Amino acid sequence: MQIKRSELTIDKLLIVASNIVIVPTTPETKFVSLDNIDLDADFNIRTNSKDKSTFKVFLSISGNISKVLKPGYSFSVASEGIFHIVGLESMQKEHIDGLLVRAALPILISHVRSYLINTTAYYPFGKYVLPAVDLNAFIKDKNVLLHKK
Repeated sequence: MQIKRSELTIDKLLIVASNIVIVPTTPETKFVSLDNIDLDADFNIRTNSKDKSTFKVFLSISGNISKVLKPGYSFSVASEGIFHIVGLESMQKEHIDGLLVRAALPILISHVRSYLINTTAYYPFGKYVLPAVDLNAFIKDKNVLLHKK
């Protein structure tokens, strides 16, 4: 089957900041579970002022960053993607928004997931796989946050 290319093109995918800390076990916590790491995330989408069809999408994801750290990994990763939408001028706003939050954002989430898998594979507790994100809830929470401001 032939793959139809999206109107959304990927210009760059970058990890712009990263901090991964190994949190050692204690005598009370000899077992490390990477399955239940508390996660926090945020994203922003910006339009290029010189080229309205180019967008910068920022994503930050942090895990296990509370005051009392659980044994395993504590991390914070910031990613940036530069995307271009071909034929933007003839598109409706809903379609453009859909490309950015339903395509570009999941691409960045997967980018951070791959980064964490590859990096933590060398660490003592083994690779950490970022769980699947409920994209609908993530977008809804972001909209609620934006409307509070």
